[in-house]
Amino acid sequence: MTAVTQMELGILLWIQNHLRTEIGTEFWRAITMLGNAGWFWIFLTLVLILNKRTKTEGIASALSLIFGFLVTNLFLKNLVARTRPYDFSTLIVPMFDVIRVMLIRFRRRKSLFSPDKNHIHHKFLEIGCSPHKALLYILAISWAFSSLNIVLAPYININILFIGDIVIWTALNVCLDKIQNKKNSLKKRKSFKRII
Repeated sequence: MTAVTQMELGILLWIQNHLRTEIGTEFWRAITMLGNAGWFWIFLTLVLILNKRTKTEGIASALSLIFGFLVTNLFLKNLVARTRPYDFSTLIVPMFDVIRVMLIRFRRRKSLFSPDKNHIHHKFLEIGCSPHKALLYILAISWAFSSLNIVLAPYININILFIGDIVIWTALNVCLDKIQNKKNSLKKRKSFKRII
């Protein structure tokens, strides 16, 4: 054992023998629980966003939570720990959709937070799906990503699996765009024929 390790163990043993109490244990357990699943920080972020005076801080907090989630769960945990495909699988559809829409807005030089009709549910609505059908399709896509990742995780490196998810998501959006463009061109032809 190195001298540094022995010193650290000595400090920890001293804390355990002299500073640990039942009240202290319960206090620190309660403090630690604030971070479980991020519920406290998500709630605090929502409170900040809903208050007009702290909206900017709330948006900064939301971006920080998203960035922290991405770096921790998608990079660091995969780099140093066991594979956890279920950590991000359920978030693939909303996360990828938001990233795709923000990239579209950035490319068009619009505000990243301005509303538009580029989200995946708008695509399903525009190709003729009812809101309920669009929801079912999105849930089915999310289920498919989750199932695929959980089944393949023991056999494929998690980073390659994530890149595969991005490729599949991109291909899905290209297909939806083609269907949407085809529907729009048919609508234009029908309206043009009505005019003539």
